[in-house]
Parts: sequence; structure tokens; C-alpha cells
Amino acid sequence: MKYKFLIGTLFVLSLLIVSLPASVSGAQDHDAHDVADHCTTPTAHVSIAATTDLTFNTTELTVEKNTCVMIMFKNQSNVTHDFTIDGDDDMDKVHLAVMNTTDGHMGVKMFNMMTPDDDTEYEFYCSETGHENMVGTLIVGKGKGLPAPSVIFFIGFLATFAVVKKFKKL
Repeated sequence: MKYKFLIGTLFVLSLLIVSLPASVSGAQDHDAHDVADHCTTPTAHVSIAATTDLTFNTTELTVEKNTCVMIMFKNQSNVTHDFTIDGDDDMDKVHLAVMNTTDGHMGVKMFNMMTPDDDTEYEFYCSETGHENMVGTLIVGKGKGLPAPSVIFFIGFLATFAVVKKFKKL
């Protein structure tokens, strides 16, 4: 009996491991100061600004999937801010740091990025110390929607296992 339980547990764990996404270690860190844009001909534009009260002027940006998008990041305050999106296997990391000039002119950075082919979401944030409340969501296509089919399969498998176990006791 214990042997069957061990085999079943190993089977469930192997399904879970197979259903996990691929490693994100291949994502590259692109600082807009040092590298060329991810794409050359933007067909969409989004604009976001860091305000004087340590917030972004919006907490949600929506872009189409598989599109070259120009991001315009403006710094309206007198401290350094950045706009960061952590990358993954489908999209490289974006990091735009902007400091205002001492004469009060707004600092601006523009960067072209290619969005992933899938409906998904990414968190954007300011990584400067003390700016933890500066966060938002980049929605690609329709956003995340339902969990991946492998997660749904795993949850269904566990529910079926629990029902069968319950009926065996009756």
C-alpha cells in the first residue's frame, strides 16, 4: 500500500515538473543607455511618467501582442526614476533610467521593444530605493486570462484523486 502511494506521489511530482515553464535564465538585461532598440519600426506608442509624488501617472499600460512598441518614459520630478520590466524567455528586460536636468526641464527616454506573441502581463516598477510604491502592470494582448493547460490538468488530477479516495472509504 505504501509502495503504491510512493509511486503515485512520484508520478504527480513528475507531472508538476514537466508542466513548469522553462527557465528564465536566458533573458537579457537591456539598459536603454547602452544598447540598440529591440525593434526598429514601432507601430504603437505608450507613454508613462514618473510624477513628483513618487507614483507613475498610470498603473496600467495595454499593448498588442507581437508588436513593436515605442515606450516614452518621462520624469516629471527632481529625483532620478526608472521604468523597469523584468524580462523572461518571451521578452527581454527593459530598464529606462531618467534624471531631470537641474534647470527644471523634464527628462525623457524613448525605447522600442517587441512584445511577446502570447497574451500575458508584466509588472513594471521603479527600482530606485524608497520608490516601492511605483508599480503597475503592462498588459500584452488580453492579459493572463486562464492558467496554463498543464496547471488546469494538475488541479483536475488532484480533484479526481480526492474524489476517488473519498468514495473508497464509503
